[in-house]
Amino acid sequence: MLLAAKETQPLPWLTQHQQDFATAIAADRCPHALLIYGSYGTGRRQLARYLAEQVLGKPLDQNNQHPDYREIVPGADMPDADSKSGRKPKKSISVDQVRDLTRFMQLTSHQRGYKVAAVFPADKLTNNAANSFLKTLEEPPSRTLIILVCERITSLPATVASRCQHIRVAAPAQELGVQWLQQHNPDMDWAGLLEFCGHAPLFARELEQGGFMDIARQYAKDLNAIQRCQADPVAVARKWAKTDIGLCLRWLYAQAAKVMRQQADGGNANQSTEACYVYLRELNNLKRMQNGGLNMDLNLARLLFAWYGGFTGLR
Repeated sequence: MLLAAKETQPLPWLTQHQQDFATAIAADRCPHALLIYGSYGTGRRQLARYLAEQVLGKPLDQNNQHPDYREIVPGADMPDADSKSGRKPKKSISVDQVRDLTRFMQLTSHQRGYKVAAVFPADKLTNNAANSFLKTLEEPPSRTLIILVCERITSLPATVASRCQHIRVAAPAQELGVQWLQQHNPDMDWAGLLEFCGHAPLFARELEQGGFMDIARQYAKDLNAIQRCQADPVAVARKWAKTDIGLCLRWLYAQAAKVMRQQADGGNANQSTEACYVYLRELNNLKRMQNGGLNMDLNLARLLFAWYGGFTGLR
């Protein structure tokens, strides 16, 4: 989970949202439900917690806890993957979690003020959970605020999304993102990593902290060897499949897009450019199906074979 601990560095690109909400609170126009959406790593959860603090009138603690605040996330009602039961945690938010949250919202506030509930990410609600949650959104208890966070509005049932006030969190401009990241590590060249992350600063920081730059350098070394016919794509695919497959495919997509830009800059609208389109489409298909039980070794090998003898794409 991205930055589950309390964020201590201010996120300047969220300032306008914070000011707008403060104005609404001052005018006694607090909505009963908010839907905060935007790309991963742009600070949606941090904004949700900040707005919760404004309503509660008191900061959350270092673990994002408060007597009148409750969060639910996927798998919160299941043991960890390495627990004695051997069961893996759920990847969805269950109806039981929603019912528990509803009971919490109906309790009297400890501070005789608001109660706030947050759902991270809301698109992980099961159908039953979403239907159960809809009843609370339609008839919310007095002096309560419900905050839903997701990447895309379309990932939620329209009946749920339509009952919320929407806040879109956009990625900051490149310069602002780099400035903020340099406070964390001034010696890092953030521009390239930030572009790779879709200009999402928290995503870039997460990758830097996780050592992704070293992994990316190994990807590049392997791909260069494949292009020179000095490495076996099957062996490389087997090695890459053991890494974070989502990041692996994202990195490979960036490399193919770079080849495509080079083709366009050279004015060569030839078969290689068409092959790039095919390749990017194949990559997108694999990204969508990466959690569908596919054999990633074979699919990655198929993609890597396309780099033999220069980029020739997929037939």
